[in-house]
Order: sequence, then C-alpha cells, then structure tokens
Amino acid sequence: MGRIQRFFASAVMVALLILFTGCTKRAQFYFNENVKLDTSTPITITTQDDATGTRAELQILLQKEGFQIYSPVAGKKTRTLDQESKFPEINSLRENKSYTQQEYVRYGSKNVLTLTYGFFMDDNHNYFYNSFFAEIANSETGAILMSAHYPDGRYRKSGLLKDLVRRMGRCAKQGLCNFNGKNP
Repeated sequence: MGRIQRFFASAVMVALLILFTGCTKRAQFYFNENVKLDTSTPITITTQDDATGTRAELQILLQKEGFQIYSPVAGKKTRTLDQESKFPEINSLRENKSYTQQEYVRYGSKNVLTLTYGFFMDDNHNYFYNSFFAEIANSETGAILMSAHYPDGRYRKSGLLKDLVRRMGRCAKQGLCNFNGKNP
C-alpha cells in the first residue's frame, strides 16, 4: 500500500469516527443546585411495572454506594403521627398492635426515585433498555433533585444502572454534579 493510499484510508477512518461519535446520543443529567443530593437523606425507589428486576438491582447498588433506601412497602404500612392524637389507630408493620409515640418509627422517605423504561430481552435472556428515565423528587415539595435520561438506544441493564449510581454517588459525595446541563 502506497503512502497516498494509507493517508486516504486514514482520512476516511477519521471521518467515519467523527461522524459516528458526533451523532451518538448521550445520556442527559440534571442535578438541582438549590437542593443537595446526599447519601443520608432516605430515598424510596418506585416503578410501574418491573419485569426486569430493575428496582431490586438499583436498590442494592445504591445501598452499596452508601445511600439510605427506605422500602415502599413499609412506607405504605405506616404514617406520620399527629402530635395531638392518642395514637390508637396507627398502622404498623404489625397491624394488631398500637404503638406509643416513643415506640413509633416512621417509615417513608423524603425523596422518591421514580423509574420509567422500555426494555427487551436478547436470545441469551439478557435484559437491555431501549429507553430509560429516572427522577428524584422531594416527596413533600415536589422539587426535582435529579433527572436522568438515556435516549433511545441499546443499553445493557447492569451497565446503565452502575453508570446511574456512579453519577449519583459523585454528586452526593464529591459535589461533582451537572448544574449547567453538562454530563458529570
């Protein structure tokens, strides 16, 4: 192969690389700079249908990263106490027992992580997302702390969840958040 042919082949390869990387859709993240995401504020993970086991896998990854996760089941079984009441009607994990204010432990979290995704399974029974959206909102005010959108594509389930948790951890622990719309 002559020098001119190698140069031409290299130029074509570089052009193709630029073309494909320039057109690649990237995940978009938003972290609210007015509300700090941290590992100590409890999060409850919710999703509509979870045929892929996403909630369970994400919960474990977040717990390993140091986030405090509260169960949505426990949150539905209890409620906040009214300081004025006598507490006999409190719903608890043991429904036949009433708790005094001192015995009562509140389940339920301040932040809710809601997941929405489309998926498919390959011939080897591996799950892939073809779209994924996650949002953390304050359950009291509705303020959005984080939004994550992975555009239409093909994402391996475990890889995408690890990327999401890594980005959340970097924001909560190191303050490396994307307040201006750039990827953290």
